[in-house]
Amino acid sequence: MKQQAVSVVLIRRFVFIVLLGLQSLSAMASVNACPEAAQEYWKAFRISVLRGNLTAIINATRFPFVISGTLDESKKKHIDRKEFGRFFPALLKADPGLSPTPTTMKSLVKTTTRLPPLFCNSYGNQFRVGAWVFELTSEGWRFVEGFVDEGFVDD
Repeated sequence: MKQQAVSVVLIRRFVFIVLLGLQSLSAMASVNACPEAAQEYWKAFRISVLRGNLTAIINATRFPFVISGTLDESKKKHIDRKEFGRFFPALLKADPGLSPTPTTMKSLVKTTTRLPPLFCNSYGNQFRVGAWVFELTSEGWRFVEGFVDEGFVDD
């Protein structure tokens, strides 16, 4: 009987420790989760990209838009609203840099239906999907920067 009581106490302690650990993991996940407004913005932006709706993409972008090379020492190109349509195909072809084999941002957009927590910063004011950067501005969420292969920015 005494051995059975000890077993019950040990099981209760074990369950308590497991639940405490799960609660901690849950709290960490919610702290690093992407804000719901970012999820809603991404959903609409993604649909615009997949439909090729350049007007909606431009309306969801901050100007001047920044195009950067992938290296730290790369030049940055600032483009205005009128130039954006000319450069957007290169942004779709950019390698997201998330896998060992090259792919495209277009394919990443197709498969990224929701923002994983790792895509968002801890302040909740920026997220990155592959080679594209989005920020929370005074006008709401905006597409602010895209990274492209070296040489493109120098052109």
